[in-house]
Amino acid sequence: MKFNFVFSSLLVVTLISGGTAVVISAQPNINPEQKQIVGTCLDTWKISVGAIVGLIGGRNLPKKDDDNQPPQAKA
Repeated sequence: MKFNFVFSSLLVVTLISGGTAVVISAQPNINPEQKQIVGTCLDTWKISVGAIVGLIGGRNLPKKDDDNQPPQAKA
């Protein structure tokens, strides 16, 4: 349940930041403030994409096998 919430939230942030960067950069005349906003949105998009890849990759890792535990006696 937590994974789905985090993944969905991250996906929304990624889409909003990427979409904002595309919409602003598609305008014919961009002032310096808009350039800074586009830069911030692109940085947010890059971080979010990396986090999504990390979440998906981390979810597919095998479970940790704790070898430090003594073997259980069979009864």
